[in-house]
Amino acid sequence: MRKIFQINGHIDNVQQQQKSSSSLMDNSLGILSIFRYYSKFMLIFYYYSSVHMHIMKHI
Repeated sequence: MRKIFQINGHIDNVQQQQKSSSSLMDNSLGILSIFRYYSKFMLIFYYYSSVHMHIMKHI
């Protein structure tokens, strides 16, 4: 949960930067990298939880 809050706060910061800065490309790339990191984290979490459930069924 703590990580999700950190990501949400970071997106807010990036949106504030967009208003005050003219380099929209840099900021949108930053948002893309955040989403890429977040999706990787979710995939790893989903993979480990499914593997864990699979092991628990066999026990």
